[in-house]
Amino acid sequence: MSRITAKRGMVFDAEGDANRITTGAPYQNVVKAHIHGRASHAGIEPEKGVSSILIAAEILTRLPLGRIDFETTANIGVVNGGIKRNIIPDYTFLDGELRSLDQSKFEYYTDQFRDIFTQVLQSHDGCSIDLDIENTYAGYMVDRENETAQMIAKAVTEVGLIPKFEYTGGGSDANIFFKNGITALPVGIGLLVSILLVRRLILNKYYWLLRCVNG
Repeated sequence: MSRITAKRGMVFDAEGDANRITTGAPYQNVVKAHIHGRASHAGIEPEKGVSSILIAAEILTRLPLGRIDFETTANIGVVNGGIKRNIIPDYTFLDGELRSLDQSKFEYYTDQFRDIFTQVLQSHDGCSIDLDIENTYAGYMVDRENETAQMIAKAVTEVGLIPKFEYTGGGSDANIFFKNGITALPVGIGLLVSILLVRRLILNKYYWLLRCVNG
């Protein structure tokens, strides 16, 4: 970052058309949990075991997940546990995330995540949870009158498009730029996300982005 002298710019990493200017993006925490139960033979002495999968299931039913509100989302995308059908599983791994455009909500739900893991653990003697919640990037938000937003809007208008100012639920390099004092806003590059989560580039929409950049 020390080699970058610009204080504003465009980031070519956003969904939608070239006239879409992203003026807000969320904070994100990555949530990883290693849940340790107690293994035993499921047919001979199941009462001696504590299923890490059931502990994980209890946690999942209590966590606020999905679209929590219009600014906040959370997801557990990976659940991995157990080694054999006849063994009470003693280890389960959860991998998820929490995002919000609002910092106070972001901090509130981060604390709620921690509390839920702690509360569930307290009801299972002899078990443990290694919980790691790591901030991956900070959010940002500017209004449409922001100097950088207006600079990009002018370029969009000059090629015959109507600027659209929108927030996003995704992160990009812009989050990192903002953290380092550079106001750089993402613009749409003609990307669509299909139901299989495969990014597809729509070439005729990408053409308009190139026109905006080249003037």
